[in-house]
Amino acid sequence: MLSILLTVASSQLLNCTGKPMTAGDVRRLWHSCDDGCDASVSQSIRRYDKRARPELAHWVAAGPVGPGPTSSGPAAPIDKVFVSMQLNTLTEVNTKKQTITGEFFVRTMWYDRRLEYDDSCLSQVDSSFDGTDLTELWTPEIVSSAWAKPALVEQSTMWVEPDGWMWLLQKVHMEFKCPMDFRQMPFDTQTCHFTLSSIRYNDAQLELALPNATLPSYRFYGMDGGVNYVCAASHVVGGDVSWKVSDFRGYTEGSHSQTIDTYSSIHYQLSVTRDPDFFAQTAVVPMLIIMVVCWASFFVSRAAVPARVAIGIIAFLALSGVVNSVNAKLPQIGGFVWLREFATITQYCSAICIIEFSIAHFVGRVEGRIDKARDAARKQLEKQAADSATSTQEVTVVTDGGKAAAEGGGKGAADADGATALREAMSKSLGPIARCLTTRTGQPLVRDQHFDIFSRFAFPVVYGIILAYFYSKVPVQPQEDPRISTTSVCPPR
Repeated sequence: MLSILLTVASSQLLNCTGKPMTAGDVRRLWHSCDDGCDASVSQSIRRYDKRARPELAHWVAAGPVGPGPTSSGPAAPIDKVFVSMQLNTLTEVNTKKQTITGEFFVRTMWYDRRLEYDDSCLSQVDSSFDGTDLTELWTPEIVSSAWAKPALVEQSTMWVEPDGWMWLLQKVHMEFKCPMDFRQMPFDTQTCHFTLSSIRYNDAQLELALPNATLPSYRFYGMDGGVNYVCAASHVVGGDVSWKVSDFRGYTEGSHSQTIDTYSSIHYQLSVTRDPDFFAQTAVVPMLIIMVVCWASFFVSRAAVPARVAIGIIAFLALSGVVNSVNAKLPQIGGFVWLREFATITQYCSAICIIEFSIAHFVGRVEGRIDKARDAARKQLEKQAADSATSTQEVTVVTDGGKAAAEGGGKGAADADGATALREAMSKSLGPIARCLTTRTGQPLVRDQHFDIFSRFAFPVVYGIILAYFYSKVPVQPQEDPRISTTSVCPPR
């Protein structure tokens, strides 16, 4: 039995002579001709030059007929690179800087026939290589003009199939610039557009594409034969919990221009929706409670000056803090912002409580001065009538007229003359505002309690109208973009 096993092992060893048996053997094969090879070695792997794109290197090694690629005549084939992106973690949505940071799994696939090898003695597990091999091989060098800072590659793994099919899986942290629209904050959905393209090769040399059904299913490790070109995990873990990914899509739409060249590109659309519960609990509900407190101040006695003033000032300062906290999350922009406008108008409404009490308190003091002036004028008229009377009838007429005017009643010419005399006597001791607030009969035109009674009904009605207006501005679900296909389900990691 032992001899049979030894025979089988010896036969297998002989059959694998000269063939790569480990990933290290494959690496050595790729670079076996760096110092020169004889004619028996395939021309395509005589010397691996990572500066040359695969199809160009393979086209040159095959010895095409006619002028070279820089002359008129046959041109080298275009390298086609397939890119698949998966959003795993929405790390941060920075509304102040207008950037979105996320952790992505980027799968990049292409052919590099210079890396072909015989896999008869190599297991599929041994066809994987770590990220250090990337420094020795050609890569498409894909970048985005929307990056706020260079992408941080945290991990890299690649697989190389025997036919030269490359599969590169990278865990990448990307921070994208994203112009945001805050008009509907905190019910906003921010949609960011960014583009991936090669930094070195124009669209005549390299084409970026999304994976499609024409590619063999075995080339998609962990995808169970499915084609998944762009997706967001069903539950984006960690990161900024105040936002959730509502959509992540990719599509190709021709090339885009940079300076004098055009470059093949893949366009992506990432939509994130803010969770409004945080602002509802920390801003909107407290503002409504503050408004109820302001309204309750109209039922507090006007004589309790410290209480009435404290309620209005504390409410105003509290709402100032809400407005400042909202502005701290925004760039320095003007225009309509739902939450900021709502907080600002609510703050103005709280100021009405202070203004109303100030006016009512002032009118109350004016009312007191009018009452004192009326009593003093009545006594003065009575005294003048008594001193200057030449007859009992004249004294009676003047005195009765003055009393009637002071009491706000009376009829006939005597009453009118008495009221006029009373008002003229009062005017000498009243200021211009008090005179304007005095009726012809010497009574206050308006009393302080009228303001509180009116505000108890008008304040909730006006603020209710404001609430209805802002409620009408709450956005509905955004419309789908018909140009791009539905978000696909993410493959396993």
